[in-house]
Amino acid sequence: MAGLWSDITDWLHQHVPTDAALIHPPATETRIAQVEATLGRPIPDDLRQWWQQADGVGPRAGAYLLPWGFAEMSPERELHWREER
Repeated sequence: MAGLWSDITDWLHQHVPTDAALIHPPATETRIAQVEATLGRPIPDDLRQWWQQADGVGPRAGAYLLPWGFAEMSPERELHWREER
């Protein structure tokens, strides 16, 4: 995950620096542990690795690093989304 994410962010910094600037720094283990505590179980390893690379992206419309309409959420935003559903 780390190697692939590095390739993606390197490309973004070169070609779309405004979107690259919206990527938050890695989530702390404390933030990730809060999600696990709320859920009452460990999160999947791939999600942990994802959050260890970036704690979501900024809220600017159109700043999608995944297919259009999807943006990485921070641990807090994931919990909020879960509560709303």
